[in-house]
Formats: sequence, C-alpha cells, structure tokens
Amino acid sequence: MSQDNPQLEAPDDPANEQPLVAHLIELRNRLMKSVIAIIVVFACLSPFMKQIFDFLSQPLICLLYTSPSPRD
Repeated sequence: MSQDNPQLEAPDDPANEQPLVAHLIELRNRLMKSVIAIIVVFACLSPFMKQIFDFLSQPLICLLYTSPSPRD
C-alpha cells in the first residue's frame, strides 16, 4: 500500500507540493463535477416538484391554519 501512492504517506514532503495552477485546475474540476451533479439531481426531481413542495410545506401549512392569527 505504501508503494501505491507515496503522496498519502508524506504530505509535508516538498516533492509532493503542487503549484497554484494545479490547485486551481483541481478546484475547477471539482466545481464542475458538483455543478453537473446538482443539474442532474434537479432534472431527475423536477417532475416531482409539486409533491416535494407539498411534503416540505405541510408542517408550515398545518401550523398556519391551526394557530390563531394575532389581530391588532
């Protein structure tokens, strides 16, 4: 296991340092994967938008209709 990835073994080793551009490229790749994942989840759940909204708003609707409204 130690021969597979020596970077995991010694993160403080100067030979394992990456330049700033490499970090920015990695950040860009991770952000793109995250955005794509959010779009895919949104696209998959969009047909069920009304059911999800009804499920999430049910406690608030019950609270609003059962509690007396303050009148000044």
